[in-house]
Amino acid sequence: MGGGTVNNNSLNVDYYGSPKDLSKRQFKNSGVSSYVISPVDNLDKFSNTYANCTGVIVAGINKNTGENISFMSHQDPGYFLISDEAKEKFKTDLVERLREMKEKCKPGTLDAIILGENYFKGVHRSGANASLAEDYITSIKLLSSEINNVLNFEPTVMTGPKRTPREDDVFYDNNNRRVYIQRPTVGNSTTDSYQPK
Repeated sequence: MGGGTVNNNSLNVDYYGSPKDLSKRQFKNSGVSSYVISPVDNLDKFSNTYANCTGVIVAGINKNTGENISFMSHQDPGYFLISDEAKEKFKTDLVERLREMKEKCKPGTLDAIILGENYFKGVHRSGANASLAEDYITSIKLLSSEINNVLNFEPTVMTGPKRTPREDDVFYDNNNRRVYIQRPTVGNSTTDSYQPK
């Protein structure tokens, strides 16, 4: 992955994992094909097959230990945008992790990024015709708003959305605070980072 390597000490933020097992290991989730948010810790993290999903990585320096800590998420807008109840559950869990990071980290050391998603015509999980482009924009706005509300700064979107139905694999090197994204095909317009505003 462009220099990032998955090792035995890496935490798998497994979107496809068993919800019961994820909950036992302190991952926040709301069942199969919903979202998964890792615990806050000092481990490297990875998550595979971001297709229509978005992800968030937040990192900072622990004010007690001086080490880098982080969390990673992997969520499907087709889940959390489909109902107010699902949206509120996801937002509650995300905000809890954001507040935990803000409380544990030295002021001025926090960074936050958003990644993933597709941007083309598709079929919504509900079966209704929907534009993944609309889901993408709505998802980025929601994530950015929640991050900004808690951390008081706007996150960076690491890459533009994919325009073909492909999947991203992501590895986060916690100690060096570097993100590696593997994308099967790359277009110039989809590799630039940008601010959600």
